[in-house]
Order: sequence, then structure tokens, then C-alpha cells
Amino acid sequence: MDILPALLLPGGLFRLEAADFCAWPGYVLLRPESGVDSPAGFSPEEAAALGPTLSRVVAALEASTGAERVYLLAFAEVDRRFHLHLLPRTRGLAQAWASTAGADPASPVDGPALFSWARAVYVTEDRLPPGAPDRGTVWRALAEALGVSHGER
Repeated sequence: MDILPALLLPGGLFRLEAADFCAWPGYVLLRPESGVDSPAGFSPEEAAALGPTLSRVVAALEASTGAERVYLLAFAEVDRRFHLHLLPRTRGLAQAWASTAGADPASPVDGPALFSWARAVYVTEDRLPPGAPDRGTVWRALAEALGVSHGER
């Protein structure tokens, strides 16, 4: 899997990284540059910037991937520094999960189950379904939508 460069977001408080453990296009991690372990440790500036930053990143993910939903999760178990996982859930991803899980496509999607399934199934790009967008193309579109050069680290 190609390593995509991290994006330092405007304001310099947060960085966006492509998930290097799952090939699903647009799966990213949002991290504060300070490396705090918990939002309780945010500076006032970080706390004030998180909502607007998250809103911009989610809008950019929706635009660059066609996601119907963007799942947001925080664990900080393996990597103890606070970070958010953002997984763009497209219609195609939901359909692939439903067909594998035997779920009724007309029922609401079980987001936590889909998230775990996608991380386990799409470990490498060769496992992506036909027609899935290229990770690099999505990354460049995301960087452009956020107004960041995709070569920044």
C-alpha cells in the first residue's frame, strides 16, 4: 500500500493521515499536533478549533468520496495519543457489507459492524471491490478540498 503524506491542516493544530492499515479510500486519522492523550488535555485553541476542523474534513471526505456518512471513532488504545478515525461510508461499501453479513439492504446499516468488517477485509488495495476509487486520487482531492498541498508533512 502506498504511503500517502500527512497533511498539516490550516492553523497548524491538526494533521490528517491516511490510514496505513486499511486500504479503503478516504479512511483517515485526524490528530492534534500536540500529541495529547485525551481531549481533556487540549489547549483552549485546540478545543475551539476541533469542531470547525472536523466539519471541514467531513465535508471534504463527503465531496471526495461520495460518502453518505462519515463514521467517527476514537479509541486511543494501540496508539495512546488522541486521534479520530474517519471512515467514509459510501453506498457501495454499505451494500458490500450487507451482502457479506446477510443484512437486509433496506434496514439501517450497523455502523460498528461495518467499520470492523471494512478494516478486516480491505487490508490491501487488491482487496478493494471493482470500481473503488484510487486512494491516491481521493487523497489529492481531499487535500485540494481542504486547501492543503498534498506534499506537506
